[in-house]
Amino acid sequence: PGLARVELARLTHLTKATVGSLVDELRSEGWLLEGETLASRAGRPSTPLFLDSSRLTVLGAELKPSGHRLVAVDLLGNLLVSRVVQQPYTTLEDAVSGLKVALKSFTCERALEGRTVLGLGLAASSPLLGPEEFSEALEDSGMTSLQPALEPLTESGLPVMLEQTPLAAAMGEYLFGEAQGPFLYLHGGEQMRGGMVLEDHLLRGYQGRGGDLGSVLLESSETAHEASESRVNDLLGLKAVAKAAGVVEQDAEKAFAA
Repeated sequence: PGLARVELARLTHLTKATVGSLVDELRSEGWLLEGETLASRAGRPSTPLFLDSSRLTVLGAELKPSGHRLVAVDLLGNLLVSRVVQQPYTTLEDAVSGLKVALKSFTCERALEGRTVLGLGLAASSPLLGPEEFSEALEDSGMTSLQPALEPLTESGLPVMLEQTPLAAAMGEYLFGEAQGPFLYLHGGEQMRGGMVLEDHLLRGYQGRGGDLGSVLLESSETAHEASESRVNDLLGLKAVAKAAGVVEQDAEKAFAA
């Protein structure tokens, strides 16, 4: 922020004419704005350039069986408006359709008037979207299984970037939080999920489950007739914690949050 065209040309090794053309295009599209012209001791006055936070917006949404959380930010990451929609769904198709309706209403918020929507960042539970609720569609499948169901969201031409909720949270913590160096982010809920950041990038693993500790086996014992297993989800998942605390299942989510 604050660099002039001549400085951008020097840093990018492009000609002044090329940089000028690119800057003009980005300004017309709403990406950049000019600051006040600054006098120079030698040569022509320079005009600093900045990201324009007034004309474009990026949407974010979380897709889950219990409803949606929607946000809109400007190019500087400032929150413009947010909304929580409580609407339980029983199928993935219904959840996507409900999100489409919610987004249409959300983009009519006064804070977004006159802004161009660049795209949607969509977070979904990892590695499936609620296998308990949507087991018939997503059991033992990866995030790519969500892509066909998301077609109603992309029909309008809106770019959609899909990410697993704990991985998105881990990267958000790395970029905007206080975490330093390699770390593991844990996300508690119906299941224990996680995201691991190593050397400035997310560790995804072979099947996209890197850092996902929910299915890690903690104990294993075998008898002549049966084998019993205790995984992280079995001990620390929402149902297990609520049961240990004596909370009825209907109130489990509220109790876990508290």
